Amino acid sequence: MRRIGLLLFGLGLAACSEEQTLAPTPPPMSEDAGPAIVLDAGVVTPDAGFAPDAAPPPPPDAGMPPPDAGFLPDAAPPPPDAGPPGPTHVVRFIAVGDTGEGNQAQYDVGAAFNTVCLVQGCDFVMLLGDNFYDRGVDSPEDEQFRTKFEEPYAMVQLPFYATLGNHDFGEIPVQFWRTDHQIEYSGRSTRWNMPDHFYDFVQEHVTFISLDTNMIMLGLDWVRDQKDWVREKLTQATTPWIIAYGHHPYKSNGRHGNAGNYEGLGRLDPTGLVNGERVEEFFDDELCNNIDLYISGHDHNRQWLQPACGIELIVSGAGAKTTDFEHRDNNPVKFENDSTEGFFWIEIADDVMTVEVWNRNGTLDYTATHTRAP
Repeated sequence: MRRIGLLLFGLGLAACSEEQTLAPTPPPMSEDAGPAIVLDAGVVTPDAGFAPDAAPPPPPDAGMPPPDAGFLPDAAPPPPDAGPPGPTHVVRFIAVGDTGEGNQAQYDVGAAFNTVCLVQGCDFVMLLGDNFYDRGVDSPEDEQFRTKFEEPYAMVQLPFYATLGNHDFGEIPVQFWRTDHQIEYSGRSTRWNMPDHFYDFVQEHVTFISLDTNMIMLGLDWVRDQKDWVREKLTQATTPWIIAYGHHPYKSNGRHGNAGNYEGLGRLDPTGLVNGERVEEFFDDELCNNIDLYISGHDHNRQWLQPACGIELIVSGAGAKTTDFEHRDNNPVKFENDSTEGFFWIEIADDVMTVEVWNRNGTLDYTATHTRAP
């Protein structure tokens, strides 16, 4: 202790005076003490203050858990909250009808739904009849395939699934042979699909059934086959969703109106050839409560009606022109518009259907969802 005190005293003097004074030299240590170690201001032996063979003092952060404490060795940190999982099955498509004019409105509607598809995704486009005004096509090489389909939709790189409208059968008298040219064109186009007068296909968890409502309406012999065919398809369907589409509506607030009362004829048409009596019967016998959604055209406006006979009903016949509502049958609706051309974008994600109604200017006019009952 005396040596340490002298050393401290000497250092203090050196700090207070320009004249340096050395501390007395400590006596030599014994040979057994080992070399001296200076710690700050004192001299101690190598083991001073420690028990023999004792471990060195712990580092400053001793007792703190390592950075990955609480995880198993090499375990990855937990992932951030990603929210609920997305849907398992998704189908997205455009529904548009009465397109076959080759006019500016058709081009505008095509450009609008192409943009929607690029942003939101689409699997295909559904064409709802009257694909070529006013009297269908004359052959598979008819120029109208170019001017009223290929060119207006040149930018839309998607398959088109088409059905037949009354104008595709020609004008009065009906020219049935004209419809075969549209079927034949399926082999000439990479996008046009119409394998028969009526057909079906499956996309993910949805069965789509394309009807020839003209044959039904006119009471042709094919109707019996079409009814049997539809009954068989409905029995064999294994998908949770079944969607049918055709040209003539089941219910509509447009000029043509409801099946069974087309053109307001009702009982004034004893033949049933014009008033749509057979279309109404077809729905009542085969489709009601057996499908989830029916999409049609014929009336040149956009309607999402309240469901009838267990079916969601959409009219999308404003693909190239519009006609005014008449509300002859006053069907309740979720949305309707007869002032501008447009289309529907529909998504079926698992059990939820999202419907968006767009116009030719690329403006979203209405959207809502419908959940399918198990």
